[in-house]
Amino acid sequence: MGHKHDDIYDFKLFARKMRWTAFFHNNKELDSTVVSSEPQDVNAFHVSDTLKPQSYENPTQQDKRVESFIEQLSSEITAHEKKRPKSNLTHFEMEGLKWCKRMMLERVLYFTKVDKGGSIIVMDVETVESDILKTLTNTQKYELVQGDPRSSIRSEINNMINDMTNNSLFTMKDRLYLTGQTEKGGYSHDPSFCTREPYLYPLYKIHKLSKEQIDNKVIPSNRMVTSSVGGPTYRIGKFLEELLNPVSEEYCKGELIRDTPDFLLKAKLMNDSSEFNGLDLNLVAMDVVALYPSIKIDLALEAVEIALTKVTQFSQLQIGAIIQLLSYTLHNSVVCFRGQWYKSVEGAPTGN
Repeated sequence: MGHKHDDIYDFKLFARKMRWTAFFHNNKELDSTVVSSEPQDVNAFHVSDTLKPQSYENPTQQDKRVESFIEQLSSEITAHEKKRPKSNLTHFEMEGLKWCKRMMLERVLYFTKVDKGGSIIVMDVETVESDILKTLTNTQKYELVQGDPRSSIRSEINNMINDMTNNSLFTMKDRLYLTGQTEKGGYSHDPSFCTREPYLYPLYKIHKLSKEQIDNKVIPSNRMVTSSVGGPTYRIGKFLEELLNPVSEEYCKGELIRDTPDFLLKAKLMNDSSEFNGLDLNLVAMDVVALYPSIKIDLALEAVEIALTKVTQFSQLQIGAIIQLLSYTLHNSVVCFRGQWYKSVEGAPTGN
């Protein structure tokens, strides 16, 4: 269950979207990319840029019907108290769940999803931690970091965002969202700005084992995932994700496959197309071993810069800021294990 302040934040974004939808519906003659009547700096990441993440700005012209709906919904959300739903588990199932949790807390068993299919695998903690330590002590993949690097990373990010704000690339509200720094120079006490310890965990590739190997309890290979949610670079990463996803879709238009349903749809369209009637075609699939660790960061940054130049209207100053933030994020992926910190030195981290 989420906290109430999370619900209120989500509601504010929803209300903002409702207001702008009503605004453009009532003003169809206006360019739908204009979202603020205030003077805007040509170099700023204002919400008028279609690639800008959500902002707090609302239209000055409001629709009474929409405002009435938003006011009623706001009062219900504010007054609503979340109650834990009644469990649908039987008594014996609850006892089993408690046992599983106890085994996890006592560091006896490790429960996790497998790499494909969403099944759950149960491993002994010693084996899992041995696999994690084996990865972290591989000097081609990670290097030791002396002490907790979160404060220094956050300080460096704050300095970058402050410089960009001074150059009118970000507004004060953007800076608050990205760093927690207020207009008066202090910092927000919102718990979401308290950085957590990123960690590494394995997804085991049980789908690569034969039935005989599974019966013999062979330990499958794994893919290490970095969980950086709440970590020192997490907010910058989310900002860049929302900024760059539309860029990749536009730049790779016609070549990008989002997921399995998208692939099946494209295959069906090809089958239905008269262009391929009567042709004897073979479908070929290729895979890349350790895709993300194999990415050369400098090459990736160059590719992103080319895409931004070709499919956006960003100035060179804006593109330079995006590349600077992206480079810093990719070069400062850190994790903590048993009180020791490590920094990734190979490719791009897999995870969120």
